Amino acid sequence: MLGNFNKIKRFIGSGDFRITHKVRSCLGLVLCSIVLSAFLPAQAFAQSQIEVLGNGVVITSGDTTPSTVDDTDFGIVDSGIGSVKRVIFTISNPGDVNLILTNNPRVLRASGSSAFTVTQQPTGTVLAGGTRNFEVTFDPFAGQNGILQTAVFSIDNDNTNGDANPYTFTVSGTGNAIPDIVILGSGNRILDGDTIPRTADGTDFGSQDTASGTASRSFLVANDNPNNDLNLTGSPIVVVTGANAADFTVTAQPPTTVITSNTSQFDIQFDPSADGLRTATVSIASDD
Repeated sequence: MLGNFNKIKRFIGSGDFRITHKVRSCLGLVLCSIVLSAFLPAQAFAQSQIEVLGNGVVITSGDTTPSTVDDTDFGIVDSGIGSVKRVIFTISNPGDVNLILTNNPRVLRASGSSAFTVTQQPTGTVLAGGTRNFEVTFDPFAGQNGILQTAVFSIDNDNTNGDANPYTFTVSGTGNAIPDIVILGSGNRILDGDTIPRTADGTDFGSQDTASGTASRSFLVANDNPNNDLNLTGSPIVVVTGANAADFTVTAQPPTTVITSNTSQFDIQFDPSADGLRTATVSIASDD
């Protein structure tokens, strides 16, 4: 009996497939043909997949270049208590079957700065075509101000399409020392260089009658240094400049020294000389 077996080649596709293998034998003058068939349904080729997105942008597995585009670059964050940055990342499974996150914790900081932590873990299963979120928080240490900090996060999974197991990516951020001098309006911090007046911090004085209307606001100079006094070095201490500086008057100046962990008040009055938007810039020099 002679046999001729054809080689079956590996292939990938979608839909239902039938593999047929013919065996021919010859015995005397009789030719026999035997057909062997195997039916492989489409489910046999179903696969799970994994993608991680930041800001709606796919972060390639193995990425080592943090970017603000995909939120892997956390930027500059004050290193004071409560000054943190939180970013939500998304795990997507565009595959045909459920994706299982096999590690515990599901998202692991594999290496790098402990200033980065996973503060919200995803569940262990990402449904086919579904997503799960996780949160990373950057809380820089005061002793590392001005130093770029990085960390690598890793996600073990049963992805059957590609080699993204584990799925890794790098994040970065820089801690910034909180300045000793802080300006507060209505209890809210006014950032250095702020150019957007707000009612919440008192920098928006609202609408006033040009004939008789005025508005006054009180602000605080805070010294956040727990060890040293803050010296205000300008003369006058609070200076108003800009296109409509004459419409804003400092009616009460703060003292030249703000003792440690304390505040001093100054007042500004708005008395518009013409209709329309009126703006000015407030400056305070110090030895911070």
